Amino acid sequence: MRTLLLGSLAVAVLSTGCAAMRGASARDSYLQSQIVDQPIAKPVEQVWPALKAALFSKGVTVGEIDDNFFTLKTLPKVDSGSANQLHYYDAKAQRLDANSCRIQVIYVTEATATDGRKSRIDSRDWQFELEVLKSVDPARAEAIEAEGQRRYDSAYNEK
Repeated sequence: MRTLLLGSLAVAVLSTGCAAMRGASARDSYLQSQIVDQPIAKPVEQVWPALKAALFSKGVTVGEIDDNFFTLKTLPKVDSGSANQLHYYDAKAQRLDANSCRIQVIYVTEATATDGRKSRIDSRDWQFELEVLKSVDPARAEAIEAEGQRRYDSAYNEK
């Protein structure tokens, strides 16, 4: 009886974990596709200051900025847990037309191994881009997040 109870408990825990992972994957895939692949229906002159403000709110220091070309690179910060890792943001906005633009925020990690080899990982920070979208087009961001939650719930509840 005890073995049966423990076995049932293990199956319940594992299936809940798998369901949560399915849900998170469905939600994140949808959110990422909407943020990365879809333009923002606002002029770049409105979006660019919001992107910069969002970056500054993270406490970063500007390394290079060009407001004419809508590019910004922050100064590298040393990872608090590892003296051999640096992190910085490389952000840009692109005017598509008078009333729409696209943004791209890359989170860069550079590491130096003990033998001196260097590596670099560039990751599109779509979660940060979603935060920018929330500040310039809250209704669209809310709709995207609601659909993402619906997809999470659907994937979580499928058998």
